[in-house]
Amino acid sequence: MRTACTIFLILSYSFGEAQNVTTTYGLRSVHWKQNGVECDYKIVALSSFNVERFNEDSTIMTVIRGTGDSAIPERIWIRGYSNDSVSVRDGTCFFYDSSGSLAEIIEFKTGAMGSTITFANGDTIRYSHDFIGHIDSDYYDSYINNRVFKREFFKEGKFVNSFYPNDDLIMPNAELFSGLDLTKNSIDTIPIFLVARRNIQIGSVACNKHLRVLDEHYEPLKFPFALSSSGQTELKLINYQSTDSIIGMDTVVLYTIPEHKAYPVFLSTVASHINGRNVYRIHEITLRRKDKYLIVRNCGGGLYGHMVILDGDAEVATYDFEGNTTYNIPLTSLPKEQYQLAVRMCYDDGEGIGGIVNLFIKD
Repeated sequence: MRTACTIFLILSYSFGEAQNVTTTYGLRSVHWKQNGVECDYKIVALSSFNVERFNEDSTIMTVIRGTGDSAIPERIWIRGYSNDSVSVRDGTCFFYDSSGSLAEIIEFKTGAMGSTITFANGDTIRYSHDFIGHIDSDYYDSYINNRVFKREFFKEGKFVNSFYPNDDLIMPNAELFSGLDLTKNSIDTIPIFLVARRNIQIGSVACNKHLRVLDEHYEPLKFPFALSSSGQTELKLINYQSTDSIIGMDTVVLYTIPEHKAYPVFLSTVASHINGRNVYRIHEITLRRKDKYLIVRNCGGGLYGHMVILDGDAEVATYDFEGNTTYNIPLTSLPKEQYQLAVRMCYDDGEGIGGIVNLFIKD
């Protein structure tokens, strides 16, 4: 990728000596470098676009592509217009941060944004490959340590993901989610699917002690663990968490042999005793002091929630929720053995869901 960036840089300086040129109407033309942006512009006829509107500072105009039911809006990056002329970005543009380091390289075609390379600390972190007007050919790469971690692409009418698409071991998902309902248990099982381009082996697995990686039969992995290129392999990730110390983000690393290449898998965990999925069926919760917290989480999605902790008729505490707000309520703030929770969740203008939950706290 750095080689490609170097080629872009060389080409950008080979378009001639002219720089920061304007037409008699004050429109940018040829090569411009100003305020951390280095870009080429060309003058085209404004009448060649079906213009819907301009933004306030005339740097973007929205045009309509297509007709009838297939008509869609598209943003065109410009730098002013006059009479029937408009100055549009065209070619490779370079964007620099306040320290002068390269932040982005973006390709434009007659003002329409195409492929984008994004950098941080000199490393590529994202590449967006856009074929203008052909969404079915678009893909978007996210990088970790200059390696393609995630590719998003259009397939059968929707965007899907592929992780490590340029490696020997491909995963349909390496950004996993675990939702723990602490009223049932604090254990969750999440599948990890692996697709090998060739016959390779997993030599070891590294993860935190509350996680275990098993085979599809829930047996411990026997290393080296062989992966066949003839199909998909399923592993089981067991997430066991203690209610007194929920870890929200985890990393599991699979190491292949003989090259000892690392394949990180990221796990996001959300745990709660009461949440938008179980509040309608819970009438009683029993905790022990060693649990340390009562964890309550709303539905998310911009909805609201409300909970009152009652000691008989007396209000002990009130909590308001918005979106996916989560409260970790210390049991030390609830010294008695029994309380009532008046809970209402997941509402906007309607009634929401909830009721009265009896809370028992034992030593």
